[in-house]
Amino acid sequence: MDVNFFKLAEDSLKSWVESRSKVFFPQNEEVLIKEGKECEEIYILRRGELTVTTSSKTGEEVLLANLSEGSIVGEMSFLESRPPVATVKVSAGSEVLAINKKSLLKEIDADFVLGRALFHLLAQKLSQQIQDQNALIHTFSGSIIEPLRKVLTLFSDLEESDVNWIAKNSFLYRLQPDQILIRQGEVIPDLFLILAGDVSVSIQIEEKEKIVGNSIRGELLGEMSMLSSDYNLATATVRASSGVEVIGINKKILQDYIHSNSEFGMRFYRGMARMLSQRGRDQLASMGLASISTKKELRDDNNVNDVIDFEMLSGITTAGIKFDWLCKEFQNTTAKNHR
Repeated sequence: MDVNFFKLAEDSLKSWVESRSKVFFPQNEEVLIKEGKECEEIYILRRGELTVTTSSKTGEEVLLANLSEGSIVGEMSFLESRPPVATVKVSAGSEVLAINKKSLLKEIDADFVLGRALFHLLAQKLSQQIQDQNALIHTFSGSIIEPLRKVLTLFSDLEESDVNWIAKNSFLYRLQPDQILIRQGEVIPDLFLILAGDVSVSIQIEEKEKIVGNSIRGELLGEMSMLSSDYNLATATVRASSGVEVIGINKKILQDYIHSNSEFGMRFYRGMARMLSQRGRDQLASMGLASISTKKELRDDNNVNDVIDFEMLSGITTAGIKFDWLCKEFQNTTAKNHR
């Protein structure tokens, strides 16, 4: 599935981009984004081709993708305020829209409907990107396990009222070891959050099942199918490794609330997009890629290792408190039987 901005973006977002972006027509091949170097814009390709590469530990250039009309690049550093993980080149004769990140932030702070549309689209894009990278993993030698991020990134964007709504609209499930929670290719009506225990995540490759991850307490499951074009079809099989407690929230109910409450919708999709961006970045690092970006962050950390980011620390702490509260809400709840 190609995530084409011009086909998938809501009308309000398309109108804003058309009126506020700068358009340019490169006469020669140009570098739009350089791995490890801060970038002030998000780019959308209206016509032409983009080439996306990243660096290996040995300094080699590795091709990640060739992108066509409607492609979006630069969103990961926008979402995480971290260096780009890839270099993006645009071919001669292309047409590109450039959106200033600071202007975009100001606009979505004042317009929650626009923010919801933007972060929903970015989450869709990153979901597809991760699935494409899943295929890339298997071209590398060795056993590479994708690190799956805890859901604290999502909870740091949610407010207490949001978490309270989730608690009231979720059900508790208890699974025995080896019991399947999600089966690849099947319809799953719920979005799941692990409260206790751990599960394995596997995908079918050439009729063989390959484990690609291990999810533990505090991680979200089923979000990829919520964002994919197949809508409810699971992209992986999730099996309980031990006794597991999860809560499930019906995706139809969740999406209805997202559309009726634009503030919640923007916070939810922003947290989802940030979580997927971190996962995609970690996935590349697990393959020994994005080496320039990783080294840049390590240098920056060493330069400021005596400075504590209290805002970031506070966000993580607050997210942890919200998640712990949610877990306590289900401590004495009777579990439903899972299919």
